[in-house]
Amino acid sequence: MNDLRNAPEAPASAPRSVLAPERRYWTALTVTLAGAIVFALVLQTPPALSPNDTSRWNAIWAMVHTGRCSWVGDKPFWTIDRCTYDPIPTTQHAQSARWYSSKPYFMQVLAAGVAWPFCRLLGFNVADDLAVVGRLIIIAFNVLPFLLLVTFYGRLLGKMGVGSFTFAFCLLTAAAGTYLSGWCITLNNHIPAAVCVFFAMYALHEIAANPRAGLGWHLAAGLFAGMATAFEVQAAAVAGLGGALVWWLRRRNAAGVVAFAAAAGLPVAAYFVCNRVCTGRWTSFQWTFPRHYDPYWARPTGIDALDEPKGWYLFNLLLGHHGFFSLTPVFLVAAVGLVRNLRAPGPLRPLALLTGLASVVLIGFETAVTSNYGGTSQGARWLFWLIPIWLVMLPAGVEGARGRSGGRWLLLASLGVSTFSVGYALKLPWSRSWLHDLFYLAGLTNY
Repeated sequence: MNDLRNAPEAPASAPRSVLAPERRYWTALTVTLAGAIVFALVLQTPPALSPNDTSRWNAIWAMVHTGRCSWVGDKPFWTIDRCTYDPIPTTQHAQSARWYSSKPYFMQVLAAGVAWPFCRLLGFNVADDLAVVGRLIIIAFNVLPFLLLVTFYGRLLGKMGVGSFTFAFCLLTAAAGTYLSGWCITLNNHIPAAVCVFFAMYALHEIAANPRAGLGWHLAAGLFAGMATAFEVQAAAVAGLGGALVWWLRRRNAAGVVAFAAAAGLPVAAYFVCNRVCTGRWTSFQWTFPRHYDPYWARPTGIDALDEPKGWYLFNLLLGHHGFFSLTPVFLVAAVGLVRNLRAPGPLRPLALLTGLASVVLIGFETAVTSNYGGTSQGARWLFWLIPIWLVMLPAGVEGARGRSGGRWLLLASLGVSTFSVGYALKLPWSRSWLHDLFYLAGLTNY
């Protein structure tokens, strides 16, 4: 059997094809190794790592064990990411207040559904047995979906007809070269959102590439775009742009457009209903920040108290200490692929346009509205749901670089730096990145 080194190269524009046996083997091997590493890390890492995830754990505990969506005081876990309808208490009186998670409740409701049978039937307690229940939830919401993403990304690469080097490079990037793998060990909404964005893009690629794509693909694209929005509201950009793309491609097929919109609407409606039932309001507390929030947010400290010039903030989001491109320079290669896809006819051109517009919208929004980079965290976590759509652009960039003088070495260097950034995050995603540590040691930041 030929290995990847001896397999013939194929241009990125090659016809759609079934994944070859050798590539199925390499996909399975990559997923197995990535899964083994991530599973081992989950088993070694405490499920509660930061005020962000303890806010979610408190809400899950309350729903499973009290039948309510709120809790009193600092039990079972301390957090500052909490909100109350009581008169804003001082720190001394916070113990008597009834608190809600500041996070949208859609994910917490789903996680409580996973925890409920283990707790009710087997006698586990979310707080006391978080080492068991918490890890099961993290595996269900982070690890397994991430491994599915890598598996189907291999299939997507097969449909694109990429060469063997490009296939191996892109698959390794998806498995180990982005922060999705690094953040699998902590409960967060970014991994589920990113996975849903990927599967929406997978379905949209099929719709763009196959004029006879059935309603099932339109339903899948809409459902996953809506799910992504429910997990991460800013991902509504993908739902909106994806709907526009379906309309543009299927102007004579109203059924496809209706199927996309209807499927997208279901999880979005569930998002609002979960918030309403759990907190009495249709939207999450995040949209009225800092009203109702913990007293900490009246006088935040450190990175949470930043008020930097927006130009510097944007630089750090893209090329600085939280940089999307500086920490994972493999996406600079994807940027080249985005430009190449925009210039070339084919199913990737509309997806490239979607990628560019969604990225501009999200980065512009986060720059204008936020100021603390998502707190002390490895990478710009609010941009993580962009990772899958940039992975779709990556093959064209690799194909353009691999044949140039020194191109493969530059590609490997970009993957090496990206993987190093991910490895630096594996111990604790809620910490400074290696580049942020360098900025701090050089005196460029004091947070």
